[in-house]
Amino acid sequence: MRASWMTAAALAASALLAGGASARDIKAPAPVAAETTDARTLRTEIEWRLAAAIAASKMAEIQRAEDSRFLWANEAKAACGIADGFLKSNTIEPDSVGRCYAFTAQLYIWLPATAA
Repeated sequence: MRASWMTAAALAASALLAGGASARDIKAPAPVAAETTDARTLRTEIEWRLAAAIAASKMAEIQRAEDSRFLWANEAKAACGIADGFLKSNTIEPDSVGRCYAFTAQLYIWLPATAA
């Protein structure tokens, strides 16, 4: 079940990056088990969060929003990019992973209710 979620998440992120998506199309990622210590599994999840944050930061409706969506999209993009950089060398750096999760969680709080 976990692998199918990640496949669906990867396809959704690809579709978002291809263009034509709106904030309503971004689906919140499933919570990650606290005991996730496999760098490859963690990297897949971080990459999905990074792709979603990049897609969100490029959307005109988020850029024009009068709330914190654009801020959280950019913070998530930076934090997840840093975490992904560590994971490319099989290094799990808890602070950057935690910031990635926290900032993407903040982004999803501000997305429309239909995105959840």
